[in-house]
Amino acid sequence: FTPNLEAILALEPDLVVHSYLPEDIEQGLSNVGIPSLTQYAASSLDDTYLQITQLGSATGASAGAESTVQEMQQRIDEIMASIDVPDGSSLTFYHELDPTYFSVTSSTFIGQVYAMLGLTNIADEAEGAGSGYPQLSEEYILSQNPDLIFLADTKCCAQDIETVSERNGWNALSAVSEGKVIEFWLWAENEDKLRELLDEKGIKDIEWIIQEEFKPS
Repeated sequence: FTPNLEAILALEPDLVVHSYLPEDIEQGLSNVGIPSLTQYAASSLDDTYLQITQLGSATGASAGAESTVQEMQQRIDEIMASIDVPDGSSLTFYHELDPTYFSVTSSTFIGQVYAMLGLTNIADEAEGAGSGYPQLSEEYILSQNPDLIFLADTKCCAQDIETVSERNGWNALSAVSEGKVIEFWLWAENEDKLRELLDEKGIKDIEWIIQEEFKPS
């Protein structure tokens, strides 16, 4: 990635939000009166709230940003209050980034969200877990027999419950046989797709599965 000052200026931005810009690019923006805001990839929900607040302040929309944060916090609190996972009954899961079995641990942003829901990540104990994004072996996944499977490779790699069930031995997994494979769209191709990521489809699926699993008999 090599930022180009002329290309940026051609877009006539009022603000440049970035995770990294060379010093000469930042100086060039400053010279023409265009402010820049550094925001690294959020590593937690608290980071997300902070960045929304910072962005609101930088764009003159502080009130709207604060309202958004409050709505997010309220919605998450409601979800957490609706989930009652008995001690020792945590559901296990596998989060798939691509068909070569790269996954995420609980040290990542999405991993922390899963942990908040009381889910146990099979990747946490896998070889290479220290990186946060280990590549699991098929044998390891099958041996762990996760209760849930989350697919983040539906758009990039055309994976779904049907392709997963066709993998060697995977149709014997509890998540597959019981239909507990959740497909996420995490690779947005354009703004419309990005907006789709922000709807509640995934959250609703997670809530439904957990509530069904632990509802009183």
